[in-house]
Amino acid sequence: MDTAQKHASVIVDQEYLAKGSQMVMLLFLGGYLINYLFNIFLSQVLGPAQYGNFKVAEAFYFLSCLITMLGGATAAPQLLRNQLNTEDVPGTWEYLRFYGTAAILASIVVGALVMAGHWLHIMIFRGTGYHPLIVATLVVPLAAISNLMIAIFQVIRRLDIAYLPWNVGYPALGLVFCGSYYLITGSLDSFTAVLLICGVTTCMIIHSIFYLRRLKLMPFKRKQNFVGPNQWIYTSLPMMGIVSLQMLLRQVDIYMLELLGSETEVGFFAAAQTTAYAITIVKLALTGLLAPVVVLALEEGGDAIQELNYQGFRLTLMFTLPVVLCIIVLGHPILHLFGHNSHTAYFALVILTVGLMFFALTVVAALWLRYCGYSKMIVLILGATVVMNIALNVFLIPRYGIEGAATATTVSLLFSSGVFTVMLYRRFGFFPWSASPYRD
Repeated sequence: MDTAQKHASVIVDQEYLAKGSQMVMLLFLGGYLINYLFNIFLSQVLGPAQYGNFKVAEAFYFLSCLITMLGGATAAPQLLRNQLNTEDVPGTWEYLRFYGTAAILASIVVGALVMAGHWLHIMIFRGTGYHPLIVATLVVPLAAISNLMIAIFQVIRRLDIAYLPWNVGYPALGLVFCGSYYLITGSLDSFTAVLLICGVTTCMIIHSIFYLRRLKLMPFKRKQNFVGPNQWIYTSLPMMGIVSLQMLLRQVDIYMLELLGSETEVGFFAAAQTTAYAITIVKLALTGLLAPVVVLALEEGGDAIQELNYQGFRLTLMFTLPVVLCIIVLGHPILHLFGHNSHTAYFALVILTVGLMFFALTVVAALWLRYCGYSKMIVLILGATVVMNIALNVFLIPRYGIEGAATATTVSLLFSSGVFTVMLYRRFGFFPWSASPYRD
């Protein structure tokens, strides 16, 4: 009877995964196509050097956003699930109030460090004008608050509302805002483009507030005798380390090329990286889809864990392989859309694709480890991976340019993928690709 009950719960998860996977892939891949158009527009209008500056600034505010949230959005499935299930909605306001305040204060510190870097003429701030990194600090607290709100929708499995703002709204509004500015003024630079992103993130905050109020998920009132933050911060800080290091792992090449290469190389590499990002989009979509049910499966235990592991790997394989094949076969014409030399970026694109593919296939393994008490160990592994990536970049970029940067990332991703696979087997006794216990 116990096995039957577990099997029944997995069937419910299968229904959620079947419908949810279609929705998140539609939103993520649809948003990716819009984002690609946005990047092509910026590349054509700004040119390689200015486009490279914009991508450095974009990488900066995405990474800083994750750090300033202190892991609040990533840990939301653990922090808010019981409260939302029992309609203890005042707790969501305490959650947003605590992590939102922390994000604003941390963003002020980040902004001060960036300004100090500009005044001290650190290498990344080349030239006499203002680098778009400076205005990117204004995006950081807005993006953090938006992501904290979105995490609430993820917990209640409203994936449509959760993923619409950043995956569709961000590139669509960015294209509209920057395109309109260019049509009106006849010019656009990277500094102005990042400034317009502030307006985009403000629109996404308004969207989330509207649905939080409409669904009655967050009354603006304090909860009496609330002690949640004392426990929350212990859970969320390792999560912050994990997602920040994952983001840094994807972005470190851009920073290293900015420091060790030329701005034109940054533009070429950004085109390859933006194209290969389609694989990361699949990984992020499945992470958001699986995180709420991973927490439930861990509580249920038994064969439910291995069944969900099998379903997750099957979905990852099903969505990742077609994307990989499209990138390899259509890489040249896709890169040509950026207006750059596609031959310069294609080999780097292929190298990146290999590493990102294997890293995506271990997404479920990383989720199990993240939510079963191994988060600190994951931070150490990802930290070692980032250090490896930086060391390889220092050695390879001066010799091989963007191909060296891509190789550094791929080697690092293969290392972390292998370690996650071994850790999964040692903890649970199965691999990411292990068959379902219910399979005939």
